Amino acid sequence: MYLYRPAIIAAIGIAFSAAQGMPCTAAPQSDVNAARHTWIAKGDATGDSLACAQALAGAHMVWKAIQEEDANALLELTLPSLIRAMGGRKAFVATYRKGMDEARAEGVRIVSLVIGDSVQLRRRGGEAYAVIPTVITMSVPKSTKVVVESYLLGFSPDGGRSWTYVNGSDKFSTEAQFRQLLPRLPKSLRLPAQKEPVVTRE
Repeated sequence: MYLYRPAIIAAIGIAFSAAQGMPCTAAPQSDVNAARHTWIAKGDATGDSLACAQALAGAHMVWKAIQEEDANALLELTLPSLIRAMGGRKAFVATYRKGMDEARAEGVRIVSLVIGDSVQLRRRGGEAYAVIPTVITMSVPKSTKVVVESYLLGFSPDGGRSWTYVNGSDKFSTEAQFRQLLPRLPKSLRLPAQKEPVVTRE
């Protein structure tokens, strides 16, 4: 399952905390690898801070939808191009619900989800992109715990006001693969390397 594969990683989301206080790193207005960026409020840092806060708030809504197993809410928070790649809205909902049933059957349970200490924000034209680090801890049968370091890649078509997401630890996990979903993804956006889950057994 591309975005949320519960049988393997249970679910993807973040624990929302102090969005306004989280560090936010912005790209320069131009660089050798990406087209010239434009900024909300003519480069005012407040515009970037608000975009970061909105990205974090949306990621929190992802986690809330997962907690409540609300497939329809999750659908609205998922990158539209990913939904199309999965076969459309009905196919997305069906696949997600099947995955949740498999997770319950396998005894997978989320222990905690936490966000990293920074949000990477980039702009391109009127679009905004964000990388939000996550750490997911799960309990799995025959294991003490499984810890997955990952991230959510967020996309905003309206400069940071509304966001949709794709999980960075699944099929679309390389820059080339992400560019199939987001062709205008700024090259200055640094995507974290995929890490193997850390399994601690009793």
